Amino acid sequence: MDIPKATLSSKKQITIPAEVCKKLKLKIKGKIFFVEIRPCEFQLVPETEKKKGENWAAGLYGKYRNDKIDAVQSLLDDRKMDLELEKRGF
Repeated sequence: MDIPKATLSSKKQITIPAEVCKKLKLKIKGKIFFVEIRPCEFQLVPETEKKKGENWAAGLYGKYRNDKIDAVQSLLDDRKMDLELEKRGF
């Protein structure tokens, strides 16, 4: 299974892969919010007609509150991923 990826341009722009656009039901010139759910980890949230003009972020409050995040384990997992990426030459 290939993981969709994008390249960051010199203007700090990315093109979202077509398969991701379809799954998120993105529209041309639609807005996408980047919501930080953990340090350095973001969720893409497409703006919908329903969310326009509303305080859409209020609906996210508490969504991740019950996630049990062990800070030490999270750091160890991140370091493990970094080491794996270093082995692959990234």
